[in-house]
Amino acid sequence: MGKDFAVRCVSLSRCAVVYAGGLHVVVWQVVGQNQLAAMVEVPQTFYNRTVGLMGFWSTSRADDFLMSDGRILPSAGLKLPSEKRLHDFGMSWAVPVPESLLFSPPALVQLEPVSSESLMKNVSPAETEELRKICKGSMQCVYDTLASGSSDLGLQTLDAEQNYENLAMIYGNMPPIVTGPTVIRCKVNSTVNIQIDAQDPNGDLITYSLLFPRPPRASISGATGLLTWTLLTTQPVKLTIKVSDKVTSSLFTPVLRICNCLNGGTCQYDSVTENHQQGKFQVHYEHTLFIILSSQVVGCLCPKGFSGKFCGKTPDVCQGKPCFQGVQCQSKSEPDQFTCGECPINTVSGGKEGYKCFEHDLCAPPYPFPCHKDAICDSIKHDYSCSCKTGFTGDGYNCTDIDECADLSACPSAKFECQNKPGSFDCFCRYQNSRNTDGCGDSANPPGKHFLWCFHGKHAHIW
Repeated sequence: MGKDFAVRCVSLSRCAVVYAGGLHVVVWQVVGQNQLAAMVEVPQTFYNRTVGLMGFWSTSRADDFLMSDGRILPSAGLKLPSEKRLHDFGMSWAVPVPESLLFSPPALVQLEPVSSESLMKNVSPAETEELRKICKGSMQCVYDTLASGSSDLGLQTLDAEQNYENLAMIYGNMPPIVTGPTVIRCKVNSTVNIQIDAQDPNGDLITYSLLFPRPPRASISGATGLLTWTLLTTQPVKLTIKVSDKVTSSLFTPVLRICNCLNGGTCQYDSVTENHQQGKFQVHYEHTLFIILSSQVVGCLCPKGFSGKFCGKTPDVCQGKPCFQGVQCQSKSEPDQFTCGECPINTVSGGKEGYKCFEHDLCAPPYPFPCHKDAICDSIKHDYSCSCKTGFTGDGYNCTDIDECADLSACPSAKFECQNKPGSFDCFCRYQNSRNTDGCGDSANPPGKHFLWCFHGKHAHIW
């Protein structure tokens, strides 16, 4: 373990090195062959920064072969330079012996490079065709077979070439990039049609789909990416869109801003009241990019007469006691609407029953007294009634005195004399001047408004 890199050998024939900058190098010995192979994985941070035998990583093929002295080995379009020039390019990056980490005895026979053209000169067309069949059309396999004299080594080259092509297809392919929309504005029980925009850096054909479990009443066109969705709730919900090319895919979950304003409330999409799955995180798994974002519930601007989180509440106007004192208030379902009970008996309504009540006494000035002088007047809203007072009889408009003394039982006994008066009568003791000590003293006291006057000598007594 070094300071900036780590080495791990899983066997005597295979080792891997991981550098702090993200560079990953694997070196192994080909099984059964005296051959060494290596694979280098370069992170994205090395883009436009590589120099050396692996070439210069950029979008241009013209600067792939940069010599150690800074000169570029030119190549015409997609055609590679000649083998001779490629050999010179490789040798320019050879590490001098004093600086090399590899130590080996001098070669018994000096290695002389042999071009593929030279290898093919001594091979008949029939032999070439046979080798091509064995190598499945790979000329690198044919060259290595001829150079080493071993078809096994050539097939190892074929296997390495196929592995490289598979890895190049996987790692060289960029997943589709979703450009938007990053925020989807939607309203409960309303349908939205949203175009999901994506492009593939490699120009591959893109398809769209929704991951399960998908929200109810949500669908997307596989070819165009048109999302159709009817949201049914403000509860946490995740909508995950998968955008795929032939090798890789991206999973995209936009921010959902959900509105549920009622009674004509206006959705405030820039005012978030609830966050579900706050924050975001990314997960890479089997060449798939997951992007999980949050769903949000937005606020509402309520119209007059409504309140609450979603404008679903109407204030109880009766709490303000809008009706006349003592009159019952009843709220209606419409905002700011209410009804009042009837005005009290001695009052009248001022247009809205029970809301304003005014005194309206037809029996009192400035109205003239409408009843008989010996009657009682009762004012009831816009009307009145007359009734004779106690001790009088009639309809209230005409009242006559009742002669209570016509009834012999008006006074307690014959000791008393009955005297009628308006609305009442009196009972007087007949023996008020008598010396009879018994007099009227032992008589019962008349009830109600009957008065008994008894005189004993010079003294008067009232019972």
